[in-house]
Amino acid sequence: IEPLNALAKSEEKLKGFNGDLAIFRNRSVFRVLNLPSKIGSDQCIVADTFHVKPLLKWVQMDREFFLLGLEQHCANLYWGNLDSIQLIDTRPYELRLPHPLLGPHLAFRQDGVTEWVNRWISGHQPRQQPRFFMSGVPRLAAQISAGIHYRNIETGVIFEQFSSLDCKKECAQIRTFLSIDAKRDQESILRDFGL
Repeated sequence: IEPLNALAKSEEKLKGFNGDLAIFRNRSVFRVLNLPSKIGSDQCIVADTFHVKPLLKWVQMDREFFLLGLEQHCANLYWGNLDSIQLIDTRPYELRLPHPLLGPHLAFRQDGVTEWVNRWISGHQPRQQPRFFMSGVPRLAAQISAGIHYRNIETGVIFEQFSSLDCKKECAQIRTFLSIDAKRDQESILRDFGL
């Protein structure tokens, strides 16, 4: 019971969790998992064996994601899941093509794009911390992602060009990544509990 007491007394450890927890303890295993959805008190189970079936359901839940699509003059922020995608907002910015005397670098004035993304995410902090993907010119994406304060951001771009008129290929690629993540998470849970 000592690991449970230590967890209950450690504010620092508990701050790392966001929402409801699943705690598994026997003589050889002590696992604490952050659950992606709210559970009721009727789902608190004390038994001789681990009750992991609900975890498998949560692992297979619809995965959410953010997509920041960078076009020539604007950034488009989307929220999506395995079935749909929705435009949240669009933010214009200034992009100047390379100047022969200044060298081959793109001149990018982000006009608050990074702050806009940070403000939106902090105001709508989702429980699951969905992955954050970017599509568009890699150099622009790198400049923006360096200033985004979100722990689940992907550092590279999924495609080097983006069009808000048709972002189906981006969504298909993201959904493939998320499906692979769900399968890996499920296998990990089964392995951790010897199932």
